Amino acid sequence: MESQKGWSMTRHFAALSVIEQAVEQSCDRDVRSQELIDAIKTLLPHANVRWPFEQLWRGLASERVEDRAIIANASFNAILVSLNIDPFTYQA
Repeated sequence: MESQKGWSMTRHFAALSVIEQAVEQSCDRDVRSQELIDAIKTLLPHANVRWPFEQLWRGLASERVEDRAIIANASFNAILVSLNIDPFTYQA
């Protein structure tokens, strides 16, 4: 299903799922991967702002587990908002 803005439900929600999984696993390991880069590149053209994606990437580089978790979670919520998706009702 495609919208007039070129939003492909399957492709873009799959990209959101990759980012969400990275956020969930960020406490356990370094999740920065080509798959995550590709997911960000897929969604970035549809976002109202760029900073949440940049913040996510920088936050995932933190050596402190607590910082990674907090920044990743906040960034994911901001990414949803930048895509006009309500973070309180979003379900993968």
